[in-house]
Amino acid sequence: MIFEGNFKVTTHKELLERLFKAHPGDNFIFYLQTSLEETLRRHGTRIEKIISEEKMKELYGYATPINHPAETIVPESSSVEETVKLIQTTAGI
Repeated sequence: MIFEGNFKVTTHKELLERLFKAHPGDNFIFYLQTSLEETLRRHGTRIEKIISEEKMKELYGYATPINHPAETIVPESSSVEETVKLIQTTAGI
């Protein structure tokens, strides 16, 4: 199962637990840990910008690790290639 978004432990952990219970197969959570500055830089490279920089600044604090056993933290220093490899290895694909 892939469930993408900005999640906060205080509001989304129960939702994810319910999803995992309903789908007991392989479940993985990847938290992309990046500073606001890096988040804005990466967003600036997108061809299609879904939200404004102002909205991104507003939402930035909502995404937090949820400290779930299935969660893997991806550090800001991870390149695209390293991140893909980490996801593939963790998910066994």
